[in-house]
Amino acid sequence: MPGINNYLKEEFKKKVDENSLAKHFKCIKPLTFIDFNFLIEFVDKAGEFRMNEIIDVYHNAIQKRNKKFLRFIELNDMFSVNDNFETVFYQLNPKLFEKRTRYVTSIINALNLTEGLKGSLVPQAH
Repeated sequence: MPGINNYLKEEFKKKVDENSLAKHFKCIKPLTFIDFNFLIEFVDKAGEFRMNEIIDVYHNAIQKRNKKFLRFIELNDMFSVNDNFETVFYQLNPKLFEKRTRYVTSIINALNLTEGLKGSLVPQAH
């Protein structure tokens, strides 16, 4: 549902402020919702990105979209302010996911689940 991420992010910020939590931490970043399916798809690309960096890129992109919306007040900009993490990530990295890999194989290899198995049936990623 469009806008739910922004609503929850604002409510989180209010709770952090109400409870003066910022003084207890070096940094509190905005609340970020990431679909679990994205994380599964992302596992084979995880070595190419640092998760904290792409989350920062997402929040910067949403902030820029919000400034643009407030400046021009256009309907398309209003919708783009409410894009979720996955949508923004795919928009900023369209070529990254053109060539898909086999997710199950990637997960098995990433978690080293074939260790100790004789004659593994799972091909190793190269």
